[in-house]
Amino acid sequence: MTKAVIALGFFDGVHVGHAALLRRTAILAAEMCAVPAALLFEQMPNMPPLILSPEQRLARIKSHDIQKMIHIPSALLSMAAADFPRYLQHEHGAVGLVAGHDFRYGHGGLGNIAMLREQCQAHGILLDIVDCVQVEGKVVSSTRIRQLLADGNVAEASVLLGYDYGNLTADHSKCG
Repeated sequence: MTKAVIALGFFDGVHVGHAALLRRTAILAAEMCAVPAALLFEQMPNMPPLILSPEQRLARIKSHDIQKMIHIPSALLSMAAADFPRYLQHEHGAVGLVAGHDFRYGHGGLGNIAMLREQCQAHGILLDIVDCVQVEGKVVSSTRIRQLLADGNVAEASVLLGYDYGNLTADHSKCG
């Protein structure tokens, strides 16, 4: 099985915080002679609409040197938090995980960074936590970006996204 360093997150919008996490994943993967990968969760019915289309999201993730996409079906969201790192290791070759400071996982979102750190250590998986990214003193989040877009503030949302949201084109190869 190919070794992988896996970025964990939903990556809605692939904003500047996600970009930092994806860049860190690519760097660690190179250091560990592993494939840089991103874990992608399916959108659930109770979630807000996505900032980007699924195709745009994939293109933006790949633009950060991520070579493998791991799609997690919604059925696996009911997995116990304690089983999550072991699943990634056995099914996807995880030798390293990269997560944001507030990453939650497992059934009911009961898994947190402290639990993930403990589980990774027990399974010999490197865990790297990326601190929150701020722009002008405010934490970047998909929720905040979604609100800015709903308010019609595309310019400010674009700053947090790290690309011009208003000029997204069908040619996703120009994303960067």
